[in-house]
Amino acid sequence: IYAKYSESENRKLKYIKGINKKMSKIKIAILDTGIDMSHPGLEKYKGSVKKFIRTEAGFTSAEDENTDNQFGHGSGVSAIILRMKNDVELFVFKVFDDTLVSNIDTINDALEYIERNIDCKIIQMSFGVRNFNAQLKENCERLAAKGIIIISAFDNGGSVSYPAALDCV
Repeated sequence: IYAKYSESENRKLKYIKGINKKMSKIKIAILDTGIDMSHPGLEKYKGSVKKFIRTEAGFTSAEDENTDNQFGHGSGVSAIILRMKNDVELFVFKVFDDTLVSNIDTINDALEYIERNIDCKIIQMSFGVRNFNAQLKENCERLAAKGIIIISAFDNGGSVSYPAALDCV
């Protein structure tokens, strides 16, 4: 089917296309197992991904390192997002060690780093913790108050989990 547009409609379409070209990439922070850029389908997105690991001094850029662990969950989540919407910039934080263990301090440190250093629109966390943590709540409330959308998984068994159970998430 061929559609013929009026001159006015063509101007509107050009205007909309121009706006889309001027829009910056959507910045998404992912707290997960890290990311392995050799994951199938990720190689072509190297310029769209920034990696972070926690050191004794706090979170730091890890551009030259493979930050994923043997589970590959962070790589999978990142690949899905990039395949669905390639005009994004990902900031991937490794908050789990190679045994898939994390702690609330690491999660809070990552959220605080994001708040101070990254102007993101979305924070994605494919996990939850069962115990309420006041600092986690405060971090999420501050980030949400800035207009950041926070996405968090709920416990697979149906138990209350945080931060998903918070009103701001």
